[in-house]
Amino acid sequence: MATKKNDFIELDFIGRTDSKDGPIFDTTEFNKAKESGLADEKTKDRFKPVKLCIGQEMVLKALDKDLEGKDLNKVYHLEIKVKEAYGHRDAKLIRTVPLTSFEEMPQRGMFVNVNGMVAKVVSLNGGRVIIDMNHPLAGKDLFYEYKILKIIENTKEKAQVILEMFGIEDKNVELRENKLIIKQKVQDIIQNVVKKKIKELLNLEMDFIHQDSKKNLEEEIGNRVKKEK
Repeated sequence: MATKKNDFIELDFIGRTDSKDGPIFDTTEFNKAKESGLADEKTKDRFKPVKLCIGQEMVLKALDKDLEGKDLNKVYHLEIKVKEAYGHRDAKLIRTVPLTSFEEMPQRGMFVNVNGMVAKVVSLNGGRVIIDMNHPLAGKDLFYEYKILKIIENTKEKAQVILEMFGIEDKNVELRENKLIIKQKVQDIIQNVVKKKIKELLNLEMDFIHQDSKKNLEEEIGNRVKKEK
């Protein structure tokens, strides 16, 4: 059975730069990550198949599109040119900022947050720091080797694929018939986005009940009972 847009899948992949045999920049396979210096025994749990919905751009757009029409458990290869990956490097994104801009002493090679953007510290010279705000993979061709392990059929598992994008944990999610109950505090603007996406892809309704609301509701019910007595 070939995959199609809006299928929820479980995916294994190896991502390389420069060539199909080049250095690995990301992978779901722990042994490959360990060989490449991306992982150790302490981080082993981070390397496992990823779950995503095809067509929702949960991965690079070019890879997302390539996932359509594929068979399960078959190895595929994809080359993504710079333009369709993270674009060419932009010299304007290499800037010099004063050392006083940092709360902690920066070190060469470390990544820092600058006005909401991630930047790499290139060098330090006196009271000045040169930072590079280009994406670490900017200017590089990417090469993927991937295999689709399965199509996810379980409704709650599908929902969790979407909810994880918004930081909603599985332990705070309950499925009751055709409604998802979220027992976690979520900003109103995020609630609206999540509800729309869940309705569009899974045709499910949602209710958000975080602990404070639940406690207040229980107190209100308790007070009403006392008054009636």
